[in-house]
Amino acid sequence: MKKLIKYAMSFSLVFFLFPVSVIAGELIEAKCTMVAGPSKGTIQQFDIDLTSGKMNLNGISLNARSLNHLILLTVPGESESLMFFDRNSGELNGDYLGKIGDCEFKNILPLNTQSAPSSVSGKMQCTITGQKVLGSMLGETQEHIGFQGGWDVNDSLELTYSVPSNGDFCLSLHIPDRQPCTNYYYDPDVNPFTALIPSALLKSRTPFSENLVLLDWNHVFSIHLTPDDIRSSFPGESHIRLTQYGDSWDGVFTRFVYGSEKFVQVFTFDCRRGSGDNIQKLTKSMYTKFK
Repeated sequence: MKKLIKYAMSFSLVFFLFPVSVIAGELIEAKCTMVAGPSKGTIQQFDIDLTSGKMNLNGISLNARSLNHLILLTVPGESESLMFFDRNSGELNGDYLGKIGDCEFKNILPLNTQSAPSSVSGKMQCTITGQKVLGSMLGETQEHIGFQGGWDVNDSLELTYSVPSNGDFCLSLHIPDRQPCTNYYYDPDVNPFTALIPSALLKSRTPFSENLVLLDWNHVFSIHLTPDDIRSSFPGESHIRLTQYGDSWDGVFTRFVYGSEKFVQVFTFDCRRGSGDNIQKLTKSMYTKFK
């Protein structure tokens, strides 16, 4: 219910967007071409006062704060962002609506350079070792070895991960020679699992220690990290888990397929560490960044 209310509020704000201003303080001016919602095709101007930490939107006072390259807008009393500006890409995003505007900024203040660990990134080479597709139709179980034109046993994959000191967290399982951590692109036959999320939107959950990191983003995405176990999911859609054995990792991927027929796809895979692989540093880096 809380998620539904927040979504509705996001939509209402997009619906009524028009030029607004704030009083006093050092301002960032954002001029945005709206690309989604009823305001699509209009140009809106937003004045963000980072000195007072406020932005007035149609009579609603939102809290505004700078975190790395993002400007987060929250409803007073709420911890999760309602909308955010990305000063690197120039996008205005609603948390449940995705991209809603392309913006140009004036009077940019220096970025808030919070202390952060050095970037940790790398990839592992993986091979699919088994696959099943299960479904149910008219009370009878449907079982298949895969989808036509989809993944097969012995197909090659790469697992790519990136925890930058300033930017987007990325974890992706994809065909080799792709660059999934540079821009978001989803195709179940190309990258069955990809999480590319601004680090500032990830929130820590308890318990939390140097050897256990639990993070989520608005209950839409979650990740559980220990030095020898990685679990990540978009609940109700896709899940991935890797467990270390020796210098290799066992992997399991699941995906729910919805349509006229409902299936769950499961494949197992095996990953081998490659040159430049820093996956052992992943948990420590995430702990340092989000503690």
